[in-house]
Amino acid sequence: RDGISLLEDGGVVNQQSIDIYGNDISQCGDDGIEADFSMGNVRVHHNRVTDCFIAISSQPSLGGPTYFYRNVVYNSVYQAFKLQRSSVGDVLYHNTVVKPGDAFNVITSDVFSRATSRNNIFIGGPAGTYNGFSNGDGRVVYLPSSDSTCDFNYDGFGSIGTGSFVGRIGATNFTGLAQLQSQTTESNAVQLDLSVFAEVPSIPANPVEEHAPPDLALASGSAAIDRGVALAGFNDAFTGGSPDLGAYEWGKATPVYGVGGNLGVDDSVVLL
Repeated sequence: RDGISLLEDGGVVNQQSIDIYGNDISQCGDDGIEADFSMGNVRVHHNRVTDCFIAISSQPSLGGPTYFYRNVVYNSVYQAFKLQRSSVGDVLYHNTVVKPGDAFNVITSDVFSRATSRNNIFIGGPAGTYNGFSNGDGRVVYLPSSDSTCDFNYDGFGSIGTGSFVGRIGATNFTGLAQLQSQTTESNAVQLDLSVFAEVPSIPANPVEEHAPPDLALASGSAAIDRGVALAGFNDAFTGGSPDLGAYEWGKATPVYGVGGNLGVDDSVVLL
């Protein structure tokens, strides 16, 4: 049910300085990558996760930093990132997410803290209930259990086919991009739609069917280009005036995932 999984609860021993990268994971009944009970400097990066109930789990990160960067997620039915059981110290950089329901949601009553996000693309769409689990209302972001130590900014959001741009971060509800920018830490957020991609994907009409992973490279002139912020060690080789949002910098080689793959000639494994 999980594609890759660390140890949990009483079985955990010294889960530090672990890299999970370059994988092509699909059709998991639970988590594509379960990085639960990470104890510091665990790095989940340059993976492609398709058709999984939850793409990447951090339930919980035990203080972190637990890094999730340059991952590509398509059709995570419930949540893209599961920051639950009072997770602490999650770092989300340069991920691309296209999924049904809420674009970026953490559905839990357990308060999570010290999470940071930068330069991600989160695009959601019509919501539904699957095996008793609702994936939201098509909100662009829904993080009611994030506390004041969390810092989200420079991310791109969209909700396709819902006719709305609403959400919640902590106790703050917002309607529209202007309120997201003025009332939350996302002061540099941008509103996106599927036209940011060179090959325009669709939000799966039936999330529990099998789908071929789409190419989510950015289109020339995309609204996600040059809208990010420089992050030392993570996007030093960006082109243009600023880094692009999402997993792929426009004009650079995209990774080949899975056995025999590569991370792309312009990417390096960041060892922190």
